[in-house]
Amino acid sequence: MNQLRYSKIFSAGGWIVEPWLAEGIHHGFLDKSYDLSRPRWEWEVLDYPQEFKNLQLLKQIHSSLVFCCESNPVPENSAGNSEPGAMPEGDGWYGLHPSPTKQILMGIKTADCIPVLLIDQSRKYRAALHCGWRSAAQQILTKTLKIFKQQNILPATIEIALGPGAQACCYEVGEEVFQEFSLSAHALGFDLHSQKIRVDTVNQSYLSVSNFLIAEAQAFGIKATNIYNTNVCTICDQRLFSFRREADASGRQLSFITNF
Repeated sequence: MNQLRYSKIFSAGGWIVEPWLAEGIHHGFLDKSYDLSRPRWEWEVLDYPQEFKNLQLLKQIHSSLVFCCESNPVPENSAGNSEPGAMPEGDGWYGLHPSPTKQILMGIKTADCIPVLLIDQSRKYRAALHCGWRSAAQQILTKTLKIFKQQNILPATIEIALGPGAQACCYEVGEEVFQEFSLSAHALGFDLHSQKIRVDTVNQSYLSVSNFLIAEAQAFGIKATNIYNTNVCTICDQRLFSFRREADASGRQLSFITNF
């Protein structure tokens, strides 16, 4: 397992995979410097990066639906802004046909859910996922990995990075959530306690969605050395937005990877 480094991205802070950066792969898990819950028309006024004009977002619905970014471009209005009503409803992007003439930043917005970025070692195939507990329990990661496999990409050649999100130090959930994860874990061939997905104390039980995703990836054949993890908790790290901590006042931070 590998750690991600906190670094400067655009004019903000965030976490990057150093080997990816060294190869010129534009990606990152940003902190709260840019609030993606703000409408697009405000981004220019707020001096958001020019690269955000190529940012493609989803209407995230806590599902296991993923879309090809090249096949589902978000239309723009006359002002050059993406039309919110036209955004696909789902929780993941993948890019299979990188093109220098159609540069897209595949974006995911999060507050406590885990953002996940994927790339194969040929550096041609990439994905960005929004993994809240519902999407994770529905195995959005496995479904995306199967899309990669359909392109004859071997699991051993896929690299995965997990960004900041609610961690087991703070993320208390009820038994109904653990029941969903128990069913998925059983189907994938592992259990919650041995993988530290469920952490029980005297009075509370805590969930690690990150550990579930790591176990799921390894069950699919992803090598531990190809997995990167921030191990950063949005609930207790003030550099990040957290819906659990801030409720409706919480913004949304951006995670992204380009398709070029």
